[in-house]
Amino acid sequence: MAAAHWPNTTAGSMNSNKLSKFLLTPLLALLAFTAHADVPGYTEPYKTITVSAAEAGVIKELPVEEGTVVKQGQILARLDVAQLDAELEIAKIQGGLQRTKVERLDELARSQRAAKEELERSRADLKIREAEIRKI
Repeated sequence: MAAAHWPNTTAGSMNSNKLSKFLLTPLLALLAFTAHADVPGYTEPYKTITVSAAEAGVIKELPVEEGTVVKQGQILARLDVAQLDAELEIAKIQGGLQRTKVERLDELARSQRAAKEELERSRADLKIREAEIRKI
């Protein structure tokens, strides 16, 4: 850094306006120099987090771009749920059919035209179907 040269004069012979200009010019030049600097290099993220979904599927929408700061609970991606909706509808229909089968077997078992074991097996199948529906 260049050294500032003081004029060979006394404060009384230099007016205050010239003295202020003389003192402020190197200071302003120093501030202008330090306010901006181009430095070669690259940045790295503070933390990288892997995110996974509870269900596999096709991504329908990505409302957040890479590198964006996000908050806890913020939606990062939306999955296409058409396949899940179809699976749920199929499971509900199968559950309804199983419920009807249980009701008929119950009537037949009361009139002793169906085995109690078949009725119990059918009730267990109904519980499995209902659990599948809740899982979807």
